[in-house]
Amino acid sequence: MFLKMTEPVYWTDPKKSTFEVTIAGVESVDGRVHIAVLEDVVRPASGGQAGDRGEVSIGSEKFTFSGCVRDRGSLFLVAEKGPSEAGRATLTLDIEWRTAMMRNHTGEHLFAKALTDLLGDVTLGRIWIDGNHGSVEVLSSNVTLDALFNAERTVNEIIARCLPVNSRVVKASEIDKEVRAREGVTSKHDRLRIVEVEGFDKSACSGIHVTNTEEILVFKIIDYGIESDRAHVEFITGSRAVQQLSDIYNEVLRRKTTYPFQVEQIGAVLDKSKEIREGFEAMRDKLLETLTRNPAYDTIGGVRFRAEILPGFDTHLMKRFVKESKMKGPTVLLLFSPGDKCQVMLRTNEMPEEARYYIEDGMRAHGGVGGGRGEVFTCGFTGVEDPQVLFENLKTHIVNKISA
Repeated sequence: MFLKMTEPVYWTDPKKSTFEVTIAGVESVDGRVHIAVLEDVVRPASGGQAGDRGEVSIGSEKFTFSGCVRDRGSLFLVAEKGPSEAGRATLTLDIEWRTAMMRNHTGEHLFAKALTDLLGDVTLGRIWIDGNHGSVEVLSSNVTLDALFNAERTVNEIIARCLPVNSRVVKASEIDKEVRAREGVTSKHDRLRIVEVEGFDKSACSGIHVTNTEEILVFKIIDYGIESDRAHVEFITGSRAVQQLSDIYNEVLRRKTTYPFQVEQIGAVLDKSKEIREGFEAMRDKLLETLTRNPAYDTIGGVRFRAEILPGFDTHLMKRFVKESKMKGPTVLLLFSPGDKCQVMLRTNEMPEEARYYIEDGMRAHGGVGGGRGEVFTCGFTGVEDPQVLFENLKTHIVNKISA
């Protein structure tokens, strides 16, 4: 089997989405169907970039493919099912997926070049590009968060300049120092494709790209991690980046009316929130220590009973409370964390019935959901209008069960 085209059409016309192709055969591989296509019209997964997606039509039959690979020199569409025999077919790309990959891939090129200009000694490690996002590993000991943000700013400036993106195939021996290329690439190939962002970047690359930087729309870092010798960066582009930026900004605006601040002060607001949170957690730990050191129990018919309201306590902290309470003899302990969503834990010790016996009916009567066995029962309540009333009702129910 051989490919009819020496240079794939997606290098010169990446926006073309419909092709007449020849299906040469169908294979079963690891529970999936591989549909062999002679024409080089789809981009296979390789070099850190996902493959194209789309649909193949033969008459009235349609077969969706979720990726494509090159294997043994041939091009295969990866699908759940395929045609029963070879022949001519119409292949239609998922152009939204391809366009998103084009944006992400060109965005990665711009980001890598911007970082290189800022830091100098930059080597790219693992790269992944698909239609959802892009990620890149930057191998350098000089990476800082400010450098990442400055590179992001540069990328968006280049996008706004609407620079043409062109490509050409040259001899490997003609590659000069202006061209960014992975180490050893020129020794592995006689000819290389150069992708050039006019006046900004030249890079050896076989992937799919936009034809003008304005098509990227926006480049936005959404996550990062910095270590001593490298950084990992995840980003999005296009309409997805625009929507996410809009959603986050709108969430900030919603809170502006209930907690007055200027949008430009959001960093200071988050820092203050962190400070308050840390103070609250320290106070909560101190409360836990105090409550477990000097426990106060009521006695009901020979059973020690204790009920505590614990604002801000989650299930993990309730378990700590129980562990540090050192229950002895017949004991029932009710822990209640109030809120719109109330969390409850009941712990028993040396009681004649399992914990669920003392609370399950009361939980159901108030619309709660939960479960447990043995000496522990946990449950939760949503949409609670008055947590104090719920606490008192559960407490009364448990006391009545103990007294029965």
